[in-house]
Amino acid sequence: MKKLMKKLLFSLFILAISASYSLGENMGVYCKVRDITVETKSGEDCNKIGGMTLRSYLFVINFDNGSFDGKKLKLNGNGTSNVIYFTDSPDREAGHMGVKKFKSIWTKGINSFKSNPPNATLSVILDGRDSDSVMTLSNPMVNNDSIIFDVKLIESSPPENFKTGGLFIDPHYQTFSGG
Repeated sequence: MKKLMKKLLFSLFILAISASYSLGENMGVYCKVRDITVETKSGEDCNKIGGMTLRSYLFVINFDNGSFDGKKLKLNGNGTSNVIYFTDSPDREAGHMGVKKFKSIWTKGINSFKSNPPNATLSVILDGRDSDSVMTLSNPMVNNDSIIFDVKLIESSPPENFKTGGLFIDPHYQTFSGG
């Protein structure tokens, strides 16, 4: 069961990276110039106008178990560094952070998660089969080693209770390094 879960999580992680690379090839770069954010064709163009390129961070939250009551998603067993973050090219930065740090960036950056709640996919294995639910997350709360989100379902409802899995979260644009 653990082998199957690891294989599933790894496959979804690679899929997320591939999608971010292919999407990034057709898009411009967010560039912060003083207090204004603009989109430029490249990081070089951003530098030419004296700006700082904003990095696009994607996130995966691993957990030991969780629950969903129809409105709130609770992920337990998060420990201190179970949020994986990574950027797409050209930065290719990756690392881990705790759920408290993740919650602290919720309101930061252009188009913050607070102002534009992210879409996410919850991926769990239930009775030997994968179960994926797509949702919009808001209002993160950290309670000991748990993180709790308000949820608006987009596609498929998660089970009421589930074991280990991953929550894959849309990009967030920042100027700082993740860790």
